[in-house]
Formats: sequence, structure tokens, C-alpha cells
Amino acid sequence: MNALLRYLLVSICCIGAGCTSTSQSDLLLFGFERDADLDRLWWYCKTMYTRAREHATQGEYSLKVDFYPSHYPRFEPLMRTQDWSRYRALCFDIYNPSDSIITVTLRIDDRRTSPAFYDCHIQYLKLRPGHNAITIGIASLKGCKTQRPLRTKEIRRFMVFMYRPDRQHTLYFDNIKLVL
Repeated sequence: MNALLRYLLVSICCIGAGCTSTSQSDLLLFGFERDADLDRLWWYCKTMYTRAREHATQGEYSLKVDFYPSHYPRFEPLMRTQDWSRYRALCFDIYNPSDSIITVTLRIDDRRTSPAFYDCHIQYLKLRPGHNAITIGIASLKGCKTQRPLRTKEIRRFMVFMYRPDRQHTLYFDNIKLVL
């Protein structure tokens, strides 16, 4: 119980904590400044991607994502296996233009877990209206059921999805980066 409480506190403290500044040692994964960045995304039915000038936090563009009613509409970048072990956190910005809180699910897989759901990192994000700065501590990445630490040298999937939304939702993503 003590370990679970500590894990929850670390996860809660990580959301919104200190990724607002950028250093040269940060690794920008996705910034959406070029049309070609759209080719670096998985395209799924019931999810629409558009580069937008609204709500950019890095550069001039953000990524507008429309989630339509379906089982699992999602934002999922194409990724080769990446080594995240030397970084402190995964940081990104999500702008929620609605007047209400929207809950989305963050999923991160290492080579060992993909595609098994029960051994990937799952985290629920409650997005308040407006700008949401998300910070996920790399050291806190654990399998959702097994609590096995993810192999951060072998991260291969990162996605944000909704579970069976009953109506369309729009979110803006930007400045997806790893920070030291």
C-alpha cells in the first residue's frame, strides 16, 4: 500500500511540474512545424489531425486532434524504439478548448509490453479547460497491472486516447519533448 501511495503522489506531482523552459539538451520529439510532421503519425478512423496556428506553445503550429465517437480514437505518433533512460521527464502541452474537463488516457509501451495492455504504463489525465502542461516522470513508468518498471531504453509507443467518447472532442497538442 505504501508503494502504491508513493507512486500515485509521484504521478500527481509530475502533472504540470516544470517543463515550461527549454534547454538545448532537451529532445523535441514532435513540434508540428512542417506538413511532413503529419506523416509521422498513425492515422486511424475516427481521429482527424490538422496542423493549426492556434494554441502553439513551441514554434508557430500545434496539432489539432479531433476525436470522434468510436471505441478508442487516439493520437499516436509513429515511433521507432527510443532510449528515454537518460531523460528525467516526458513533457507536452495539451490545450482543451471546451468548457469542461476532458479525461484522456496516456499509454506508453516498451519493447517487452507492446502490444499487451496489462504491462504497459497507463495514466489518466484530466484536462481542464485551457492550457495543460503535462509532465510524466520517466522513472515512474511502470506496467499498469504488473507494476514492472518499463525498460526506458526501449520505449516504442506513446499514445493519448479516449475510451468510447459519446461525442466529438477537440484537443491541441504541442511541444512533445524529453527533458533532462
